[in-house]
Amino acid sequence: MSKTNLNPIFIVTLAVIPLINVTKTLNEVVFLGLLVGLTYIIAISVVSIFEKLVDRNLRFFVFMIIATAIVTILNYVYSTFPNSLYTDAGSKINYCLVSAGILALQLIYRPRKDAGNYFFVLLIQVPLFLFIYGVFGFLRELLAYGSIWKISMGFSGLEFFRLGAASFIILAFICAFVNAYYLSWTKKKQQYELLVEKYKMKINVEHNDARVNVVDAAEAEFGAEKHTNGGGEQNE
Repeated sequence: MSKTNLNPIFIVTLAVIPLINVTKTLNEVVFLGLLVGLTYIIAISVVSIFEKLVDRNLRFFVFMIIATAIVTILNYVYSTFPNSLYTDAGSKINYCLVSAGILALQLIYRPRKDAGNYFFVLLIQVPLFLFIYGVFGFLRELLAYGSIWKISMGFSGLEFFRLGAASFIILAFICAFVNAYYLSWTKKKQQYELLVEKYKMKINVEHNDARVNVVDAAEAEFGAEKHTNGGGEQNE
């Protein structure tokens, strides 16, 4: 797989992996997921501003410096206000740096010809990450602890889903489902693009045929006029 041809589902899955073993409840998932999105958007936006000034091979290095500064500030804010609802999740802020760095790969190493799709990828990637990570947090808390947002659902959960291996199984099922939908959507998009190209070719053929008919008619008219003029000269 080349740097310029990265499956977005694969990238998002890699970004979720550093967080799955350190989060147990949905509120932690929401808190850390939003911090990852915030860090990623700010850092990648700054890199895009100085894109022409920074060598392509150094962009990731610059991104990580900016992302590290953001995470350091977030850690300082957390240490200043420790009595937060998300105190447990606040101690895991450093993991957000790894996830944000993985998310940045697709945009930093994108082909130059795709520069116009920069903000489109940015706006799609963050919600996709939050969706996959949010569904994971929902299923993990429900299956492992029998609760949603720390509200009991009437059972104690299953011990197996509290293990790290179970986290990867849950994530694998989620990503398989999302990837299947993504591939189906991509296939439909390709079919639509082929139909559009076919329609354009048909219009071009009809347009060319019309131009040929006009030229043929003009040539026929010119030939008839020449023949008439030639006949008149002979009569004279």
